[in-house]
Amino acid sequence: MKRPSFDGRRILLLAMLVVAARSYSADRTTFPESIVATPATAQGRSSLTDAELNEPMDVMVSLTMRNFPELQARIASGEMIPQTEMEAKYFPLEKDYAALEGWAQKQGLAKIQPSVSRLCLFVSGTKKQVRDAFQVQLTKMLVDGKTHHSAVTAPSIPSEVSGVVLGIHGLQPHLQRRKHSRKMPLAEIASRAANSPPYLPGDILKAYGGVQTGFDGTGQTIAVVIDTFPDSADLMSFWTKAGVNQSMNNIDFVQAVSGTLPAPSGEESLDTEWTSGIASGARVRVYATKSLSDANLDSGYNAIINDIPTQPTMHQVSLSYGSAELSSSVSTMKSDSQLFATMAAMGGITVFCSAGDEGSATNGNGQAHTGTVQVESPANDVNVISVGGTTLNLTGSGSIANELTWSDTGGGVGTIFSRPSWQAGSSLPSGNFKFVPDVAAPADPNTGCLVVQGGSSSQFGGTSWSSPTWAGLCAIINQARAKAGMQPLGLMGPKIYPLLGTSAFNDITQGNNGPNGQWNAGPGYDLCTGIGTPNIAELINKLALPSPITFNSRPSAFPTSALPGQTVSFTVAATSTTKKTVTFNWDFGDGTATAAGESVTHSFVAGGTYSVTVTASDGANTQSATLTVQIAQLLTISKAALKFNLKSPVDSFSFSAPITLPANFAPMSKTVNITIGGYSSSTTLNLAGKGGATTDQFKLTGKMFKGVFATTNATLSLSLSRQDLFTSFSKFGFSNATVMSDGPFQIPVTIVIDGTTYILNPKFSYTAKQDVSGKGTLVP
Repeated sequence: MKRPSFDGRRILLLAMLVVAARSYSADRTTFPESIVATPATAQGRSSLTDAELNEPMDVMVSLTMRNFPELQARIASGEMIPQTEMEAKYFPLEKDYAALEGWAQKQGLAKIQPSVSRLCLFVSGTKKQVRDAFQVQLTKMLVDGKTHHSAVTAPSIPSEVSGVVLGIHGLQPHLQRRKHSRKMPLAEIASRAANSPPYLPGDILKAYGGVQTGFDGTGQTIAVVIDTFPDSADLMSFWTKAGVNQSMNNIDFVQAVSGTLPAPSGEESLDTEWTSGIASGARVRVYATKSLSDANLDSGYNAIINDIPTQPTMHQVSLSYGSAELSSSVSTMKSDSQLFATMAAMGGITVFCSAGDEGSATNGNGQAHTGTVQVESPANDVNVISVGGTTLNLTGSGSIANELTWSDTGGGVGTIFSRPSWQAGSSLPSGNFKFVPDVAAPADPNTGCLVVQGGSSSQFGGTSWSSPTWAGLCAIINQARAKAGMQPLGLMGPKIYPLLGTSAFNDITQGNNGPNGQWNAGPGYDLCTGIGTPNIAELINKLALPSPITFNSRPSAFPTSALPGQTVSFTVAATSTTKKTVTFNWDFGDGTATAAGESVTHSFVAGGTYSVTVTASDGANTQSATLTVQIAQLLTISKAALKFNLKSPVDSFSFSAPITLPANFAPMSKTVNITIGGYSSSTTLNLAGKGGATTDQFKLTGKMFKGVFATTNATLSLSLSRQDLFTSFSKFGFSNATVMSDGPFQIPVTIVIDGTTYILNPKFSYTAKQDVSGKGTLVP
């Protein structure tokens, strides 16, 4: 297997993040990550006519999830989290959502879709209202033979409501995700030889060991997100020709975006026919988004989340589209990752996404290898299972004759999402970013599958075939898990990577995703087919057999958020069907010695997010459970200054501190919230590479302050100036511009970076002198 080099990718990522940082004017915050640079050759008229400005336009404002790293750790450990807890700990606050919605209404923008997660604010208005509200330049452009009105400048919103905003999407409707399907000419299906192309769902189930399991997805629901609905007559014709026992009673059509839907093109038929064909007992809900624009697809994801309370069996989602990572909106990718994580947390949903049909070097047109070496989005996301493609040949009896990499399958190394800890194994290459794909399934159109579209039989391929195939297989596994009294798979990656190299997967060792041969298949994991293709019966044995040991109560920790050195108490309870005594062993995830017992205590030395695992054993059987503990990281501050200027008519205070960052800080963009004495502000600052520094400026309570960060040493400063700060100064020990007492006192200072709290415990001494400046020293 050809191993990648990542030095160039790190440099490229850093350059992207420096460019993408928020910028701030006196009263507005700009979001450069929300748009993609457009070639001048695609741009036409630089301004719109009055008639064009009166046309409608939909926009989605994405909000930042609270405590997102903690949520990621919890779903990786297999937890499902009820909506009430999601609202209390992770979803944006209702007051922040309401403030943003109120601002939009004042701009004439109407809310058009609810969001139970408060992660999405969908609004609509005229293009003039959108242009003025977000202060963008809309340009008429021609892309792929279609005219669009898209923004060519970054959007901004008032800083007073910008703190919770991740990005603004829908301003570039010319950006459309590409469908990952290919259609081949086909003779009448009646002339097809058994176990030969075009393959039927029964062929794939037999080849991958799924027929003898006795499961067909009954009791499960699969969601498909695509631009339009398939024709019902085509579905029924497919089921008849393929010998699938399905019914339209098991198909739901959900229009996620209002308006006229496009005519079926084949992709929607492929997705629905193959999810319903592989899992013939499952329901399929097709969410139609009218187009594959980012904002419309977000509407589809949001609709799925809204439906989780009323669709408790919806545990798998199939996405058969994507776009080149480096030409996708960064904020859209980050926003979608929050939505996919929410699906896993609230609904135990596994999201499958096709890896792409342009090999290792996509140029964006869907069927070429002449572009930049890169992966596609959303296949690059850590919260989806990306599905690569193979060329499958069967024997006359239906067993696998040979299976190798399909040369057009997507795959490679991302540059946006860090490699999750669970994407591990002896055969994985080194690297710090998400590898694509995770798994594989048939995709070669030359040995393709049956699809009925427009009343005619066709032979289709592409990784658009791979993704719904895996979604159907997931429904089968989840049916088996439900029978065993187990919860659905949810985030699937942590459960399948430990099975790398076992009989649960067919290892694909031949071929590459060339023709440039960038990545080669080989033993174990590779950047063409991931772990491999499934052995369904073995996956059920590994993932759906109940353990003789049952946890009566999941492991718990108190407190779940603590300081370094603070004692944390852990408890758990379990029983065994063998009636034997159950013992417990705890691994605290920090490299220290383990502990035994039903109730134990532990102190963590360093800050960070720790995955704590307890293993229960009855002597013959074991069962493990995991929970997450957040330990605040302490920033090192040698000294800091707090200055007051209490001279009328302008009163002010300022704070500055040289900071030593923790060693695990890597160059990247960070969301930072600073609170001092009751004043707070949120922004995105850049942590620069070694030897460099990046300056950013942002607003605090109507005024400006700056932050400068370097790799190991940083200076953080803020200042505030207002006509009347007497009330504010009382928080610092001042009243009516008079120091209440001399000597030492404390001022609360906290810094929150990407959901991790850094606590400063300063002691401040000040000699009282009215109407003069003062200085103090902060000591950790």
